[in-house]
Amino acid sequence: MFAHSLLLFSTYMEDAIVTANSNIDKSKTLQVHLDTIPNLLKVQGQEEKVKNMLRDKFEKGIDAMIVRYRELPAIIVEYGRYSNLLLEARQLYLEGKYYSCVAMCGITAERIAKEVLRKNLLIRKKKDEWNSPSDEQSEILDRIDMYSIRELLVKSGIVDNSLRKPFQSLAELRNKYSHATGDSPNDDAKSAIEYLHQIIDRTVSVFVNYDISDGTFVLKQTNLKK
Repeated sequence: MFAHSLLLFSTYMEDAIVTANSNIDKSKTLQVHLDTIPNLLKVQGQEEKVKNMLRDKFEKGIDAMIVRYRELPAIIVEYGRYSNLLLEARQLYLEGKYYSCVAMCGITAERIAKEVLRKNLLIRKKKDEWNSPSDEQSEILDRIDMYSIRELLVKSGIVDNSLRKPFQSLAELRNKYSHATGDSPNDDAKSAIEYLHQIIDRTVSVFVNYDISDGTFVLKQTNLKK
């Protein structure tokens, strides 16, 4: 059994090089990921030290975050079950967590599609009584695959045909990164964010149904009879 002795020690979450000493091989090295912060936080009085390390890490990355924030489009969206997902997807991009950002963009788009379908789907309960699916019924809708939902939305005219490509491309990216096969996270995250906001602009953006007049949201004329 190897007795590991540390050659390079990091006080934060970093890679380290460890040498594995044994009677057989005196020089074998092993690259590891080292995070000793959880153990440090178990020692009373170390919280401030960790806070300072986190502040330092944030400060070092803040300029890059500003650059990425500038790349994000401004949004005003109607509140829905996708809201927290959307905010998290944008936050992941802001923080430069590209791999998980791609997956979250795909998850958000899927949630938006399902909510749009639910909003436009009516179920006949009685002769003259139609209702949108209940929460319980929506659990069944959630089991429908994204391809079928996308095609139903497009072919029924609920969403414009131009959204087929963003939905499809984002689903493909999400699938790649959900299965840990993505190899260009930086570029793919930019594409995923772009696809997601193309979808948002034509589905849940406030400006789909409203204009701004004298600082007030006014329902568009085409939606007054809905």
